[in-house]
Amino acid sequence: VILINLLITAFFFSKLHLVKTETNIEAMLPKTVDAWFNKEEMEEIFGVKDMVVIGVFHEGEQGVFNPGTLGKVLEITEFLRNLEGVSTLTKDDLVSLSTVDNIKGSDMGMEVRPFMEKPPETQQEANAIRKEVFDNDMFVGSIVAQDGTGTVILAELEEGINQSEMYFTIRDY
Repeated sequence: VILINLLITAFFFSKLHLVKTETNIEAMLPKTVDAWFNKEEMEEIFGVKDMVVIGVFHEGEQGVFNPGTLGKVLEITEFLRNLEGVSTLTKDDLVSLSTVDNIKGSDMGMEVRPFMEKPPETQQEANAIRKEVFDNDMFVGSIVAQDGTGTVILAELEEGINQSEMYFTIRDY
């Protein structure tokens, strides 16, 4: 009995080099699942294959529009901007309240400026950012939750990046 167990164990150890770890969700996702079609549609619409999505939430009275939370959004965005493996080739590769531009009509034509270049120092400054975001329907329900309690940071990954390692690097930040 011991000899048979040793032979079986030796056989399986000899095949261990054939075992591979797969971190690519595409390889594990059946092509018939709705998520596969949604993923392909997202790639087609946005031209992005590998993306990090980080949600930032605050349930308080002001939602995410308070100096602390908006400062955290800026801090995470800058961390991602400087993280090896995150694409920053175009402005659309890294999207958050601190990177998107607010486009408004003015007497001179169009006024284009970021919602937030630096974190607000007072609640009054955070309220001004909230007003600008909610005055621009394009961002409500996409980058900012309709009730203001959440916002998203999107970062495109460079091709060939180990997504599993990237996940743990960002999570541990």
